[in-house]
Amino acid sequence: MNFKATEFTAHFNSKEIDMYMSKLNRLNITDPYNAPGVLLTCINKETGSFPDLQYPDIYNYLINFPSSYSGDSLKAYKSLEGYKWTQSNFVVNIQLWSLPTKTCFVVIGRVKHSQKLNDPPLKPWVVVRNDGVVLGAHCNCTAGLGECCSHVSALLFRIWQHNDREEEIAVTSKKCKWSTPSEEYLKRVEYQQGKDIICNNTQQGKKGSFKGHSAIPPPFPPLTHLEQAQLYSHLSKCCTQDGQIIKPAVLSVVSEYASSYVPKIVMLGLPEPLTTLYDKQAREVSLEVLQDRAEAVFEDISVTKEQSDIVEEETRAQSKSRIWFDQRSGRITASTFRAATKTDVRKPSVSLIRKICYPKSHSFTTEATRYS
Repeated sequence: MNFKATEFTAHFNSKEIDMYMSKLNRLNITDPYNAPGVLLTCINKETGSFPDLQYPDIYNYLINFPSSYSGDSLKAYKSLEGYKWTQSNFVVNIQLWSLPTKTCFVVIGRVKHSQKLNDPPLKPWVVVRNDGVVLGAHCNCTAGLGECCSHVSALLFRIWQHNDREEEIAVTSKKCKWSTPSEEYLKRVEYQQGKDIICNNTQQGKKGSFKGHSAIPPPFPPLTHLEQAQLYSHLSKCCTQDGQIIKPAVLSVVSEYASSYVPKIVMLGLPEPLTTLYDKQAREVSLEVLQDRAEAVFEDISVTKEQSDIVEEETRAQSKSRIWFDQRSGRITASTFRAATKTDVRKPSVSLIRKICYPKSHSFTTEATRYS
C-alpha cells in the first residue's frame, strides 16, 4: 500500500510512519486522510445505512480492545471522559466514508481543543463495523499513534449521541409547555388584590357554590390579643423531633421576643473589626498622610480586659468561628508577619493585603484537610 503524506501525517518520522502503515494494513483500508472528497458525506441516517454504535461498544473498545502493538487490553479509562467533550459540542464536521465491501464505515471528525482554543482542531478517525464494533482508530494528536485517546473517545460518543437522538423522547423528559394566552385576552384581565381573588374551581365558581357553600368565602375575623399571645407562645416553643429549638422569623418583630434575636456579636460587646476603618477616599492620598492617619487611629484604639477575654473565649474554635475571622480582618498575624515585613510599603503585595483584610475568602480548605 502506497503511503502519501498529508498535512496531518507530515510530522511523522520513519518509525511513526511504519506504525501508522501497520495500522492501515491491519484494517485493510487506505489512508482516511487521503480519502477522495466524494466519498465523504455528512452523517444522515435517512440517506442510507449507519453504524449501530452503542455505549457498550465504546466501552469494550476503550477498555477491552487488544492493542495491535502489545496485545494487551487498552484499559483507557481516562478516555471515557471524552463524553464531556461531546456534551460541550467540541466535536464538529462529522463525515462518513462507507466501505460496502467490508461492511464497515470510516468516520472522521474534528475535535476542538479544550484549552488551546486558537489552535487548529484535531482530526481523529475511527473504523466501525455495521453492528457497532470498533475495529480501530487514530488521531493526529500526541497520543494518536496509539489505539485511542480522548479525541477518539469524543468522536465515538458523538456517533452514539447521534444514534440516541433518533429514539423518541418521552413526554416526561421534555420541559412543560403551557398554552400562551392571546394578547386580546390579556387586555381583558383586570388586576385585583389578593383578598378579592377566588382560588376555587372556575366552573364551580360560575355556578355560585362550592360543596354547598358560597363561592366567596366569608371574611376571616381578626385575632384577639389573647389569641395572638397564645399563637406567639406556641411559636416560641417550636422545636425539631430531636429537641433542637427553632426560632421562627416572625417573632423577631414581636417586642416580647425580639431580644432573643439580637446577634451574638452585638450582645457580647466585642471590639469593632478593623474593616470598619475602610475609607474609599484614602486610596487617593499619599503614603505620608496614610501613615499619619494610621498613627492617629492606633492611638484611639482601645480594648478592655473584658473584651479581650470574650474574644479569646469565643474564638477558641478558630476557623469554625465567624468571630475569629472578623477579629483577624486587618490584623497582621503570625502567619502573615514575615510577608508583611518583606513587602514594599510604597507598593505592597495585593495578594498579601487581601489575605490580611479578607482572611475568610482566602482561607485554604479542601476535602482532604477537612477530613484530617
